Amino acid sequence: MKWTERYVTDSHDLDFNGVLSVTALSHYIQESANAQHRHLGPTLEELREKGTAFLLSRFSLSLSRAVLPYEKLRIETFTTESRGYSFNRVALVFSEEGQVGEASSVWAMVDIESRRPIRVADSGCFFPPEDYQTPPPSRIIFPADMEFDAPISHRVGYGECDLNMHMNNTRYANMLCDLLSMEGKYVSEFHIHYLNEAKYKDTLSLLHMKVGEKDLFRTLRSDGKVNVEASMVLSNI
Repeated sequence: MKWTERYVTDSHDLDFNGVLSVTALSHYIQESANAQHRHLGPTLEELREKGTAFLLSRFSLSLSRAVLPYEKLRIETFTTESRGYSFNRVALVFSEEGQVGEASSVWAMVDIESRRPIRVADSGCFFPPEDYQTPPPSRIIFPADMEFDAPISHRVGYGECDLNMHMNNTRYANMLCDLLSMEGKYVSEFHIHYLNEAKYKDTLSLLHMKVGEKDLFRTLRSDGKVNVEASMVLSNI
């Protein structure tokens, strides 16, 4: 069952190159999925009232070109076949000229109090899946013979947090881009694995290495646990 939302890229969602930031596009994609829940139910608020919530596990995004100012976008989002503890979702991004991007995500539903995952079959919360070949899960491999650059500290602030007082998952991309030279570039590929949530006012250690065309990242919480692992590919605008 597909759901469609429409957006116009405004000035607040552009980076200093004048193109749509990957954080803003991720926001559009996730809000489109939220809209499907809001209109068809159950809403995310209703799930919370029942003591459950969705947590993002993996997110992958690819773009064939940079998205420009005031472009009209259409985002089609839908679930694909899901089983076990993994809820799979895809989003296709279209401009007026045709498709410019694709995103896939894997979610887990958890019991908020116990933090235990809930099986798809037991959730009572899934839309009829589309027959769509989901891309295989991305692998982020850190070469054993290479070292990270010197770590950069980042304190999780008010403007980055969600209702749970954890860093919103769409905010990570821009934080990681801060470690790169972004002049004249856009993110054409982005893969991220969310491992342990970053809490409000925690200080993260941001680690980066360059491997071929890919920038690889690992972030650590102040307790030493891995927060996320990610990879990016930059392309010329």
